[in-house]
Amino acid sequence: MFYFVKNRKLHRLPVPERCGTSYEDEKVWDYKVHDVEECVYCLRRWPGD
Repeated sequence: MFYFVKNRKLHRLPVPERCGTSYEDEKVWDYKVHDVEECVYCLRRWPGD
C-alpha cells in the first residue's frame, strides 16, 4: 500500500471514493509517515472494504 501527505493528513493511494481529497503529485511513501494526522476515510476499516 502507498501513502501520501496532503494538508498534514496521511492518505492512501489509490484514494477511496469516500475521501474528499485527490492526489496531486505529492511525495509517495511505502510506509506510514509519523507526526501527521491519519485520514479516517482512507485508513480506517469500513463495511465493504
